[in-house]
Amino acid sequence: MDNSISFKGAFLIKHPTPEYKNAIKSALGKKKHIFENLNNKGDVLYVVRNSADKDVANFICENPDTKFSYFPGLSTKSGFDTNKSSDAMQKLKDYKGLVISNINKLMARIKKTFSLTKSNIWITQNKNLKLMQKETLLNFNDKDFKRHVDAQTGVCTVKALKKDNNTGKISEHKILTITPPGKYGVCYAKYTPLSSKEAPRRIAIKNGEKIFEYISSDSEAIADKNKNSVDELFNTNVKDAKEYYKNQMAKRKSQNQ
Repeated sequence: MDNSISFKGAFLIKHPTPEYKNAIKSALGKKKHIFENLNNKGDVLYVVRNSADKDVANFICENPDTKFSYFPGLSTKSGFDTNKSSDAMQKLKDYKGLVISNINKLMARIKKTFSLTKSNIWITQNKNLKLMQKETLLNFNDKDFKRHVDAQTGVCTVKALKKDNNTGKISEHKILTITPPGKYGVCYAKYTPLSSKEAPRRIAIKNGEKIFEYISSDSEAIADKNKNSVDELFNTNVKDAKEYYKNQMAKRKSQNQ
């Protein structure tokens, strides 16, 4: 993962109204630090997880009259304690990095981060992997597995070493492939187990949750004309999802040229 394009930081909002503070709640996420009335000036400091920072920045950009200071180098991992406002204020004073207080510069930073999508696809595929670990009862974080997310295609693959029972030769076996999200946000996972005694599985995933599994019925296996209908549907969805991601990447690239 390319951490250089991650969007993180802390936001000091100058004199937000009660209505503003209530409206911004939807962008903060579950894990955050909020420091009210810093230095008795009515300012509020919001420190949120990296995954929510862009939502906060977008909210500020949608309310361009906001007076703010954005500290890109600070985050929930910077040692903030919600019960110690004085320490939070000291962290801001000691901060030596870039500070953004201009709405146009903040908008430019959001556009740059969003257009690359590398961090976005990693977040999505990490959720998918957690789901597939539950489904297969395997730990893909184990050293026996080789994980890879291709940011250009959006595809996640997991490989493992497999021994050929006939020749004894050991080779890499692609045990799992997961597509990027398609047009409707659905990813398609294909699990091909190491053992031939275990059946392959094809699962549709949305927002890190299993929405259905592709299973051939007995009637389809018997009727030649329908024999490959489930396979064909799954393969078509896989192709469409990859193509959709490819097109989205191309659009974002052209918008930034």
